[in-house]
Amino acid sequence: MVSPMSDLLLLRGTDLRYVLTRHLQLHGPTTVAELAVALGAGGFTVAGRPSKAISDALRWERAHDRVRPLGRGRYAATWGIPRATEYRIRRRVLALRAQAWWCRSEAGTTTIGPENFAGSPAEQPLGHMGDLHFVAAGVDHQ
Repeated sequence: MVSPMSDLLLLRGTDLRYVLTRHLQLHGPTTVAELAVALGAGGFTVAGRPSKAISDALRWERAHDRVRPLGRGRYAATWGIPRATEYRIRRRVLALRAQAWWCRSEAGTTTIGPENFAGSPAEQPLGHMGDLHFVAAGVDHQ
């Protein structure tokens, strides 16, 4: 769902948790504030106060042992997520990124083309929207 008065895709529930977990897997330890900035850069937004929505989502992921706290407001992904779960997260985040791109393109606020979302899963963009240049170069940066 696109947030009203914005070209950003509104994330909640599982979608928000997966995007945050994937960001932590790719970019390492990150603060809640940095995650909020990364969501915006990726074409996403959350309802309400971003820090609360992100903290609540990460609490769920902590309970399922996908992320761990490193101190106040700082988190990192854990190793050993089951392969099927990681695959599901990757595919869901990829679809959400494509949807966010579509929302931005409709609003005329993106310069990234849809060709960046084609190809095999190994060629897909794995980080936030800023990582799309790796796809065009054919580099898998996991």
